[in-house]
Amino acid sequence: STCAASVLIFRKKPKDILEEITGERIQGFRAPNFSISDKLVKILTELRFSYDSSLCNANILRQYGKLENFEFGNAHCFKLTENFFELQLPTLNLLKYSIPWAGGAMFRFIPYWIFKIGIDRIILNNSFYNFYIHPWELDPLQPRINEINYKKRLKHYHNLDSTERKFIQLLKDFNFLPLKEYLADVK
Repeated sequence: STCAASVLIFRKKPKDILEEITGERIQGFRAPNFSISDKLVKILTELRFSYDSSLCNANILRQYGKLENFEFGNAHCFKLTENFFELQLPTLNLLKYSIPWAGGAMFRFIPYWIFKIGIDRIILNNSFYNFYIHPWELDPLQPRINEINYKKRLKHYHNLDSTERKFIQLLKDFNFLPLKEYLADVK
């Protein structure tokens, strides 16, 4: 019956469901709000992920997660366990501040030409740039929830109408490849 099938599906891990749908192994993970932790690394390795991309060492945002028991310095890609890597999200250093410069709200808030200058600077210093975008950031017609406070509304909805145009320009200006392909060359 339909109810029995639904119960069975919800007992599966979301990763297993995605792998069944796509026919490919899901290799990467990014924690919500960059909430990486040593405990999460252990769970991700048990779930057979190959890499995480949740670490963002921005000193202006203290709420992001941290890795306490791993040495990595300023490396953008480093091994956490035998078969598990961290692909750190980029930050842009301005004066004494380290600002997240990987996508999301920063990509929507900052004019594209300034964001591009930041990417160019990061690539010049690291030869690596890791970008992300949420699918909802490309949908300016998404329903609006007015019951949330002003700060959250601003962070979520600001500049949604220009994000797709900026994203298309980003894809024209830079060559990107999936992190799993980058990692295959690093291993």
